[in-house]
Amino acid sequence: MVQATTHNDNEHSHGDGGGSELMTTASAFNGKTIYKCGDCELSFGSMRDLNKHVRNLSTEKPYQCDVCEKYFPMLRSIKNHMRIHTGERPFQCTLCQKSYSNSGDLSYHKRLHTGERPWKCDVCGKSFTFLPKLKSHMRVHTGEKPFQCEVCLKFFAQASQLKNHVRIHTGEKPYQCDVCKKSFATSTTLKQHTIIHKEKQYKCDVCGKYFARPHYLNNHMRMHTGETPFQCDVCQMTFTLKSHLEKHMKLLSEEKHYQCNVCKEYFSELAIIKTHVKKHAKNKGHPCDVCEMSFTKRSDLINHKKTHTGEKPHPCNVCGKHFLRKSYVKKHMRIHTEEKEKNFKKKPYKCDVCGMCFSHEGYLYFHMRSHPEEKS
Repeated sequence: MVQATTHNDNEHSHGDGGGSELMTTASAFNGKTIYKCGDCELSFGSMRDLNKHVRNLSTEKPYQCDVCEKYFPMLRSIKNHMRIHTGERPFQCTLCQKSYSNSGDLSYHKRLHTGERPWKCDVCGKSFTFLPKLKSHMRVHTGEKPFQCEVCLKFFAQASQLKNHVRIHTGEKPYQCDVCKKSFATSTTLKQHTIIHKEKQYKCDVCGKYFARPHYLNNHMRMHTGETPFQCDVCQMTFTLKSHLEKHMKLLSEEKHYQCNVCKEYFSELAIIKTHVKKHAKNKGHPCDVCEMSFTKRSDLINHKKTHTGEKPHPCNVCGKHFLRKSYVKKHMRIHTEEKEKNFKKKPYKCDVCGMCFSHEGYLYFHMRSHPEEKS
């Protein structure tokens, strides 16, 4: 007869010293496997019958703990539970010497060393070390959310998710950073935060400031060098950061460049003004033969036709950009005049090679490294 001791995962609540635990003995005798109850010594011909027997035992809880007055269905369960109060941990892992209060927890722990994953998901094939982990995983496929917040009534798939969520209402932040003492609601957010302290290894040679990522340092260095690699396709203005260009483009999109020649109202898009001018089209003596828009004055029609030909006869003397009307050039020139005044006040140190300006002489010196052919 060959005996093997197995753990019944259906009856063991992992991580809860008060849960019921059952150690069964599976004996191979005359080609048949017999399953023996570890609490009352009864034997069964199948694991199914044994589980049914254990469930029947669990309906009654005759054993009470003298310390916390909690009840248990089996003598073995209360014996394991008592170790919570005594602190006894008689079951030790031979590989890492970690100790446990019951043999079931030790059996679970050993799988971490062996890599055993006996519980497999029938849907996606993913395997798990523990049965409770598989049951928790199955909610991904079923969509089941059995855990509900009593405050806002929101549902969650995992108990841990609910626990973290409740802290939004309570304001509890139990996870504290050892470096800056800042507190967080979850361990995940704390881990993300600690990267700030651990990974600031990229130092600016100019001002000595540290950064967590190389691209943070690269962006910062442009403050010293004056480099502006991001250019606007509309007005040719350049920016240090891509985010600054995006903000600029958003402002441009909100500006109204197109003016109605009849009522002088401005519009942001050509398509919008085309629709608008049709309201003025009645009784106009100068129609456009391209889009059927009409104008009171012939000069307005001539200017309008330039929108079809693409002609922009009025250039900016600073950046060379061309515009349809002189009024557009005047409006555009504000960009250069305001920028020039700002640069003169804030950046008095000018590069003789490319014309870039800087707020400090040291920044200009650092920038000159980008013109090695000009050094003497």
